[in-house]
Amino acid sequence: MTMYRDVDGNKRDVWLVSDMQKRKAESTRRHEQAIIDHNAPQRKAWDEFVKLATAHLPKDVVLHYTNGTLNRCRVYLPNDFMEMGELFMEEVLEPDGTVHERLYHVTSHTIVNRRYCPWNSPWEYRTRSTKSLDKAVKNARTALRPNSLVDVARTSVEHIKDCVNDLKQTARLKFQQATSNLGFNTFYIDEPLPPILDDIVRQTDMGLVRLSDKSDDLLTKFHKARDRHKHVDKTEYARLCWVHTNHVGDQVVETHRVRVGSGSLQEDNGKGITSYDRNFCTADKATYCNNVPEDIQHKVSVLSMLDNCEYVEEVGFKYTDSVYYIFEEE
Repeated sequence: MTMYRDVDGNKRDVWLVSDMQKRKAESTRRHEQAIIDHNAPQRKAWDEFVKLATAHLPKDVVLHYTNGTLNRCRVYLPNDFMEMGELFMEEVLEPDGTVHERLYHVTSHTIVNRRYCPWNSPWEYRTRSTKSLDKAVKNARTALRPNSLVDVARTSVEHIKDCVNDLKQTARLKFQQATSNLGFNTFYIDEPLPPILDDIVRQTDMGLVRLSDKSDDLLTKFHKARDRHKHVDKTEYARLCWVHTNHVGDQVVETHRVRVGSGSLQEDNGKGITSYDRNFCTADKATYCNNVPEDIQHKVSVLSMLDNCEYVEEVGFKYTDSVYYIFEEE
């Protein structure tokens, strides 16, 4: 399970398709189907609700049941990145066991129910509930939609920002340690070198001073840590790449430039590159089929060999098998 964050910063827990596919073994799915077949006469209302609520979706839509009575499920497409939402039917029974009324719930990250607080009532905030089957079907057809690049970005970009911040913090600490090992007080990377250290660096670069092996090794580590710190600190933007199969069966790559540094800049407003923009990942979205740029092909190929949430310096991050963040060339 991961987190979707909308333009207002409100969150919703969502399940990735890859996690749902791994979550249940084939034997579990067969057991669920056996229960469904056995109780088919009692499940007519649920079956009708699901059939009508998913009629607008491709035929390969999958229901991932999340409760023992099998009347609550997450809905997803096998080639999507994350769930589209959730269907849930509640039955209020009379004392004799007959159904008094039914409540139909449709939950999705695309729903905003402002009658509820997103922090105190997160489920209600993302849910439309009704006693009318027709209204429930209308809610489902409006809210349950195949994933877009925006959905992918709003689910993954915060994690990538955390990874970039961790890289920057690690580089900063190593630079400070290398500075301390030389016997100098730490300083910010954008500040000039202390005068004595500046003289040592300048004279050793010119070959005028020869240091001991130990001091030379410390100075070499200082240079490497400093260069690494400068390089990582410049990582503010990346190109999001979503590799997936579209509705006609063709593999496509959707891309958009995004900000992976902390916060946002005034100059970025309205460009669709920060999660605070309402046109996030739509303003300059590029979709490739057989004409994927060579640079993107090469970097995605390198990252595809990694495990999820790993990175290669100067190449990018792999979030999942279908989502990659490519570092920009300097």
